[in-house]
Amino acid sequence: MSDDQQQPPEENSEQPAAPETPAPDAAPADAPEASPEAPAAAPQAAGGQIPGAEKKILAGIMGIVFGWLGVHKFVLGYTKEGVILLSCSIGGYILGLSLIHI
Repeated sequence: MSDDQQQPPEENSEQPAAPETPAPDAAPADAPEASPEAPAAAPQAAGGQIPGAEKKILAGIMGIVFGWLGVHKFVLGYTKEGVILLSCSIGGYILGLSLIHI
């Protein structure tokens, strides 16, 4: 064999195989396995709808119509954010009216 040809390194086959131990977060062998392809289903109400869907639809409509007032935040239960939007809207309206009269 010439010097410009290289041989692949030999694998060391004398290494002892490590004993297989299950990972600490692995499920027991008798537990049913969850399919990684199928995500967990969202909880649904008795009628087959996602809980709170009516609320989200109403909030979307309110956001389109009264978005500048922040009514949609109150519908979804975000009172703090709703108060901030409402106060900024009213404050901006008052400031705008006061600047028109200057």
